[in-house]
Amino acid sequence: MIRWVAVLTLLLSTASSLSAQRDRGSINLGYSYSRFSVEKLSGSSIYGTFSKTFYNPLFINVSASYGLVNRTDTLSDQQLQTFSVGLEGAYAFINDDRQQLKAGAGLSGRFFDDNWILDSTRATRSSAFKPGISLHLSYDVFLSDQWLIGGRALLQRYESDNTVYLLGAHLGFRL
Repeated sequence: MIRWVAVLTLLLSTASSLSAQRDRGSINLGYSYSRFSVEKLSGSSIYGTFSKTFYNPLFINVSASYGLVNRTDTLSDQQLQTFSVGLEGAYAFINDDRQQLKAGAGLSGRFFDDNWILDSTRATRSSAFKPGISLHLSYDVFLSDQWLIGGRALLQRYESDNTVYLLGAHLGFRL
């Protein structure tokens, strides 16, 4: 765990120091539909990303998301909370004054908190942090010099065949 934090910190500080002052970054906040391959759960999540030019057309993204999924059936109730952080590199295929299309990959870590209520007397709970990898595709349209709106598709793969799919829309502010 400490190794992942050290690598993320080193990459982020390197990207910030190499980035020119004239290159603009952005901060985005969004809402997404989430699908978890384990137990085939789906729900919603909120996410935030910070994106900065590393060396045009290369970008570095730092992201975080939080999701809460509930499932009720005849045998049990399940509540899954997740929080993830990620560091991704991206390549901008389109990068002009009106729009931006980026695709990238990176490292991701997700905390899973799973709570099962089997009946009124029995409940189980498990928590785990799992490192993984992520792939993303994002498209932004610049509404003005400072504001943007866009969408993001994200696939995150973790150990034990746990895959998370996110599809969302965001509003952002250019720095």
